[in-house]
Amino acid sequence: MRKFIIFLSSAALLLGMNSCYLRKNLVYFQDIDQKNGTPMTASYETVIRKDDDLRIMVTATDKTVTQPFNLSLSENVSTGTSQYTISYTVDQNGEIDFPVLGTIKVEGLTRAQLKEYLIERLSEYIKDPMVIIKFENFKFTILGEIKSPGNYTIPTEHTTILQAIAMAGDLPLTAKRNDILLIREVDGKLTSGRINLKNCDIFSSEYYYLQQNDLIYVTPSANKVFMENLSAYTTGLGLITSTITAIALIMNFAGGFK
Repeated sequence: MRKFIIFLSSAALLLGMNSCYLRKNLVYFQDIDQKNGTPMTASYETVIRKDDDLRIMVTATDKTVTQPFNLSLSENVSTGTSQYTISYTVDQNGEIDFPVLGTIKVEGLTRAQLKEYLIERLSEYIKDPMVIIKFENFKFTILGEIKSPGNYTIPTEHTTILQAIAMAGDLPLTAKRNDILLIREVDGKLTSGRINLKNCDIFSSEYYYLQQNDLIYVTPSANKVFMENLSAYTTGLGLITSTITAIALIMNFAGGFK
C-alpha cells in the first residue's frame, strides 16, 4: 500500500512538472495579464511594389465624367452595380499606365499616398473625384514547422502574423513559439526579424502586420530535430544492415557452388 501511494505521488509530481513544461513552451502570450491596457504601437502601412496588381476605381457624383478613367468598368444592368475586371500591374520600373493620366510611378507609395495623388490629378478633370484602390494579389509564404506550409494569396493587405499562422493551420506542438523568423524586402534590401509568440511584445513589433511577399519560417523544436535525426540514423542503420546481410547471403550462396 505504501509503495502504491509513493507511486501515485510520483506520478502526480511528474504530471505537474509536465504541465508546467507545457505551459512554459507551448502557451501563447504568457504575460498578457501584465499587458492589459498597454497601447498597441505596431504600425500598419503596406507599400506598393513591383508586380503588385492594383484595382483602381474612379467615381464621382456625375459618373459619366469618370468613364474615361475607368476603361475596364462595366455596368451590371440587372443589379445596378458597377464592376471593373482589369487591374493595373506594377511593372519592373515601378509604374502603371493609367487612362488619360499616362504613366505613374507608384512603387514605394502606400495606398493612401497613391489615392491622394490620383485625387489631386483627377481634380483637373472631375469635380470631387473619389478613388478606391485595392491590392489584388497580396501574398505571403509560410514554411517550416507549420501544419499547412505554402504560398497564400489574400484579398486584403491588412493581415497580421497571427492571422497568417492561423490560415496555415496554427503551430504544431513541435514548433518553437519563441523563434519564428520573418524575412522581408525593404527598399531592395533583405531584412529579417525574430518573433516570440510566448509574450505580448509581438503586438508592438514592426513585424506584427505583414508586408507584400513576406516569408515566415517556423523553427522546429529541439525535440523535433532530435527525432528527425534519430529517424534518419535508424533508417540509415537499417539500410546498412540490410546491405551487409544481402552481401553475406550472396557470398554464402556463391560459396555453395565451389
